[in-house]
Amino acid sequence: MEAAITTKPKVANTKDAIVITSLSRPTIYRMIKTGTFPKPVNLGLRRIGWPLNVLEDWVSSCLET
Repeated sequence: MEAAITTKPKVANTKDAIVITSLSRPTIYRMIKTGTFPKPVNLGLRRIGWPLNVLEDWVSSCLET
């Protein structure tokens, strides 16, 4: 029997971003508008996401200050 390969998603949707950053949805969008949060990438007509490494780097940089 082959072992199942589990990997993390490489793109985080808005719900994932909320969990990863512990910020609310309105706060994330307000910070995007002011340029203090990474801009999302378009994944479709009504879908956005963030590369997971970008969010992880952003959280790390916030913890350093």
